[in-house]
Parts: sequence; C-alpha cells; structure tokens
Amino acid sequence: MDTDNLTPYDYSSVMPYRKTAFGTKGVVTITPIPDPNVPIGQRRHSHADINILLINKLYKCTSYSG
Repeated sequence: MDTDNLTPYDYSSVMPYRKTAFGTKGVVTITPIPDPNVPIGQRRHSHADINILLINKLYKCTSYSG
C-alpha cells in the first residue's frame, strides 16, 4: 500500500507486534509483507535512532536528551 510515511517501514523498530501476537500457543497471526521471513517485534533494544529522529521531525523538536 502506498503511504505518505517519512521513511520505509522499519521492521527492526520496537513498535511492531511480534508475529504471534493476539494468537494462542504460538500461532502466527501477523505476516510481514513482502517478506514473511523478516523478524518483527523485537524487544531487546530501545527505540532505533531513526525512530527518535522521525519523532523529533514530526513534533519539530530541535534536540533530544535520552
């Protein structure tokens, strides 16, 4: 689907749900498109730098103190 997003979708962001979210017993309920094998829903790292930059751009922030 075409969108007005600022950047391409970031599969390594902390924002997506994992593939088995909303299912039971590990059943896959979310399949990434176009590559169903790409890992999504990571929770090992904090927000990616690109996430912080985009949020700052959207809210017109000039600095970040994390």
